[in-house]
Amino acid sequence: MKIGTWNVTSLTGKEFELIEEAKKYQLDILGISSTKRKGQGTLALNNGWQLFYSGVDQSTHAQAGVAILLNPLLADAVLEWKPINERVALIRLQLKATTLTIIQVYAPNIEADYMAFLDTVLTAMESVPMKDFILFLGDFNAHLPSKETDIELEWFLFRTALMEAAAEACGTKQIGFQHGQKKTAWWNEQVRKAISEKKTAYRQWIQRQTPENWQNY
Repeated sequence: MKIGTWNVTSLTGKEFELIEEAKKYQLDILGISSTKRKGQGTLALNNGWQLFYSGVDQSTHAQAGVAILLNPLLADAVLEWKPINERVALIRLQLKATTLTIIQVYAPNIEADYMAFLDTVLTAMESVPMKDFILFLGDFNAHLPSKETDIELEWFLFRTALMEAAAEACGTKQIGFQHGQKKTAWWNEQVRKAISEKKTAYRQWIQRQTPENWQNY
């Protein structure tokens, strides 16, 4: 299976081009950022391709938008499509014996909006069933460090919180098969609880950057 991601800077009128690019690279799944498409739903495209999209309502100016394009061969694999907002959406797919959850994201460029975005991403992740494998696609809009912004620090803390919570709860494991036995996936109830606690401590530290809050984090 081949999976890709693309920041299209507006999807309007580009649906045919999108399919052609997916065919060119033989993609089964394509995560799309910056669609500028309003509304939420599913669009049937040429030859069985499906576009799942999530954006703002029709009365709001579109500045972001996320979507997922699926190959016709995956038409019957969709278990759930969950559009959250114009920057985060998830889709669950049943791929033979494996259930895959893809979380498609498009982060804001504005520092003041970044914390709320990260919180939404973590909340989406917490909603994923224990048995699912999780894959992130999209654009986290990394910023070069500067004296005026600490977005890089916020992203570092977010990433660290996620990885540390997983490692503390169940260690690090390689997903796959070894000697005919499937290894245990890291996403379980312990990890979910640890991430929730980390998220709370992280939010408190961002709001009040005191030594006590840093220690708790």
